[in-house]
Amino acid sequence: MPAHQKVPDQIIFDTFEETGAIRETARRLKVSYSTVWERLRRRNKIVVPAFNALDGHSARTIPEGDTLVISDIQAPAHHPDALAFLCAIRDKYKPINIVCIGDEIDLNWLSDFAKMPEADRPHTEFAAGQGFMRSFYAEFSTGVSCVSNHVHGRFDRARTRGRIPAEFMRPVEDIIDAPVGWSWHSEIRMGDILFRHGHKDTQGLKRVILEEIPAKYGRNYSLVIGHYHSKIGQYTPDIKIGDRFFWGGFTGCLVDPRHPFFGYSKGYEKLGTVMIRDGRMRPFSMPVDERGRWTGELV
Repeated sequence: MPAHQKVPDQIIFDTFEETGAIRETARRLKVSYSTVWERLRRRNKIVVPAFNALDGHSARTIPEGDTLVISDIQAPAHHPDALAFLCAIRDKYKPINIVCIGDEIDLNWLSDFAKMPEADRPHTEFAAGQGFMRSFYAEFSTGVSCVSNHVHGRFDRARTRGRIPAEFMRPVEDIIDAPVGWSWHSEIRMGDILFRHGHKDTQGLKRVILEEIPAKYGRNYSLVIGHYHSKIGQYTPDIKIGDRFFWGGFTGCLVDPRHPFFGYSKGYEKLGTVMIRDGRMRPFSMPVDERGRWTGELV
């Protein structure tokens, strides 16, 4: 959607004040999401984290081509350089597809696990997570995302425990203020490749590819999943079936292992993400310095 610079700032501010959402402001004024975000940012109308340079449970098919996969971010427990890292990959390789593997936000306060008291702050956690996602969507205005356990799973559990009718719930895209160009799906298909979050898959991807996938779809797919923070890249050997090769791999993650949400971490996180290029998985590790900050390299 082209940006209409003729819309006065005050009209954007007033509309955002009325709607409380960039998504709805952009829709009403017929301007781009990034235009609204930038105007609000310039006038300090929204909180923007610093960084360097429930409708959608169906499957979705995307065109074949270079695809940047957004690994688990779990804002506001994301790595402070996650967005800069992703933008660097995008700008260098110019993918035609953006696929988020899920777990965009953490929703730690809805977790069943024991929480550190200093980390259990629902209102500030959500505001910080939404602030990061707004910055993310200003850079990545269109894409598709996988349904995941930290997002839809935790919202669904909260709904059933609170005995809240589904009709009373806002869609996830409204809650995290995503642009109209984003949608959520139980799985995403691209040619012979299947993308899923992975919380319902085992780590034994070879068996999933050889047994579970053909039992469900009547054919084989290569499989890309997130969820498992300690693994990145292709994890199965090439599996030749007929005249084609299939494989399975993991996306790593872009969380901050030092964040209080990850007090249980043993330091095994594989920071980075992957791209699909020419039908193959290309991992990108995020090298960090002694302070835990990204070095700026793409390796």
